[in-house]
Amino acid sequence: MSPAGAPMLSAGDVLRSLKAGVGVEVSDRLGGQVELAMPSGGNVSLDDSYLHYRVTENTSLSLGHYKVYHTMSAATSERDGGLPERSMVSDAFEVGTGGQLGAFLHSYGDSWSLQTGVSLDDLNEDTEDTDGWGLHVRATYAPILSGTSFLHVGLSVYHRNEKDDMLSLAAQPEAWLDGDDVFTSSLTPADRYRHANIEVAGSRGPWLIQAEYGGLRTKGTETYTYDGGYVAASYVLTGEHRPYDAASGTVAALVPAQPLGHGAGAWEVSVRYSRLDLQDRGQGTYGHTWAASLNWYATESLRLMIGATDFSTDGDTHQRGNTFGMRMQMG
Repeated sequence: MSPAGAPMLSAGDVLRSLKAGVGVEVSDRLGGQVELAMPSGGNVSLDDSYLHYRVTENTSLSLGHYKVYHTMSAATSERDGGLPERSMVSDAFEVGTGGQLGAFLHSYGDSWSLQTGVSLDDLNEDTEDTDGWGLHVRATYAPILSGTSFLHVGLSVYHRNEKDDMLSLAAQPEAWLDGDDVFTSSLTPADRYRHANIEVAGSRGPWLIQAEYGGLRTKGTETYTYDGGYVAASYVLTGEHRPYDAASGTVAALVPAQPLGHGAGAWEVSVRYSRLDLQDRGQGTYGHTWAASLNWYATESLRLMIGATDFSTDGDTHQRGNTFGMRMQMG
């Protein structure tokens, strides 16, 4: 039984999302893509869709509708993560970073990447208020990058201005629940807000460790500050390693050395501890989540994840709970 005011947890199954897209290269320099997404229970929406122009071999300028990658977790595709869900810290602070109309510059080298841009509003939002704008930058560097080992550091900042906006942060405990969000802030006026995040990751052979810490400050009639971070680790039982993609500053998907049909696929165990504080001025919730997952990569495009979480909240609501789930993914 959940405490008064706390969300009710339940059991069930759901088709998480469907995505479809097409990319076109007009020339060596000019191209583009259109991607549509249909989340569970939602309508079809525009995802990453833009025109891009290759200024140099390693630098491109994009115009269109794209996501702002405010953390390493957010920059990593959901298809490539080592746990069924992203950290609740990344989810809580994604406000203002969803699909945005704007211009985006991406440049990279053998061991670094730089992503920066200016954004307006989300074309999927049905609102008359279209006066918002934002600036963002994410820079990454890998001082160690050789064979099956790497060390990654990164920093990202985004700033957004809105007109008469009401802001509320929320996150679920790293599990796909059909009820209300468990971690929530108060609803506050926010004419502008700014988020900063630091990230570090390292790998040696089958081991991978990743951590991030970030905070968000809002300014309106009053100032509110929230923060959170996580530490995650994974180990590939069958000996493979996760490759590092310096161009995007992310850890790429695990590819089994012996996929199903030629072997037993790849097996991985992952754990993560997340701490999130969405309470300020005595309003909102704070707490933590432990998450663990056993992952089977049958092939490069088919995997099964069995996950569990243990979470606890304090503040506006006091709640402790557990979740168990399974996620199958194709593509």
